[in-house]
Amino acid sequence: MLATTAKRVIRQKKASIGVATKDTSHKLDLLPKSVNADKMTDEELKNHLLAGYQDALDGKKYTANEVFAEMKAKYNL
Repeated sequence: MLATTAKRVIRQKKASIGVATKDTSHKLDLLPKSVNADKMTDEELKNHLLAGYQDALDGKKYTANEVFAEMKAKYNL
């Protein structure tokens, strides 16, 4: 099987990669307005983005893994 797949990739000069993700889209509606951009006005979103930009300038930086772990724990995602 692996040899056949390898030959197909070489012949087609491309590989398809499937990514399995956990579907949490139904939980997004449960998030509070303060973290759900879909529920914010344009002005609120702009203010949150500017605050985040200022945090970055001030050296308050977090990895994506840290942010996602906190969101998962705090909002049960």
